[in-house]
Amino acid sequence: MRILEKYQRRLNAAVLIILFLLFMGGMFVMRCFAGKVAAYNDFQTILDLRLGYSFVECQSYIWGLGEAGRWFYENCFFYVDIGYMIIYNIFYFSTLSFLLEKTGLKKYKFVLFF
Repeated sequence: MRILEKYQRRLNAAVLIILFLLFMGGMFVMRCFAGKVAAYNDFQTILDLRLGYSFVECQSYIWGLGEAGRWFYENCFFYVDIGYMIIYNIFYFSTLSFLLEKTGLKKYKFVLFF
């Protein structure tokens, strides 16, 4: 049983490292695509990276992209953004689970579901 537990710990750490690499790769791809979207709109910061914006700011940003920029946003950047969100959430949940387990706070694992 102890051998299985040691193997499980190593496996958890390996999975976490792989998820971290996926997370960093996803961030790199997301930043590259965000730069391409920003190029269509005089290199303004994309809406995802702003802390807040009004409806008017959002509308002017979208109209500022132009036809080609909106097409790129809808057909390329949108899917990269969704993929990054999924990778980010899996990495975040796995890291918190791993840390709670390592610190002996397993009873607080339910907090991750709220």
